[in-house]
Amino acid sequence: MSMVERSSVSALQRWTIWLVFCFTMFYLVAYFSVVVGSCSPVKKSWAPSTPGSCLPAAALYWIPGGITIALDIIVMAIPIRLIWQLQMGRLKRLQASLHFMFGIAVVAMSVARLVSANSVLHKKDSRFVVMYGVLEINLGVRI
Repeated sequence: MSMVERSSVSALQRWTIWLVFCFTMFYLVAYFSVVVGSCSPVKKSWAPSTPGSCLPAAALYWIPGGITIALDIIVMAIPIRLIWQLQMGRLKRLQASLHFMFGIAVVAMSVARLVSANSVLHKKDSRFVVMYGVLEINLGVRI
């Protein structure tokens, strides 16, 4: 993000980048806090037989999943807009844009993970959620 911020053209673009960065960090801390505190007592998270209550599992999958997909798309779109404002040939701009468009694979894995969350909610089978989550993280790091 800092590389994109340094190459941004206008103050509005810089503010947008920082706003997205700050929102992402806030979301990370907030989601972590919600997950840690989703059960009362916290021990119920790993020991379901413990008396107490937990937030609905569907909310812990669907709401963060939607926010993550939206953030992935925004983070992917910011550099593409900047690339098309650079003074370089059309072919070079297209090639650079295509490089960032590989982020669509990360979005696809996010959607697949979100859809497979139904198997956890209904069948208690988390294999596909874990698989798509690992693919999503690895693709995100590589792209």
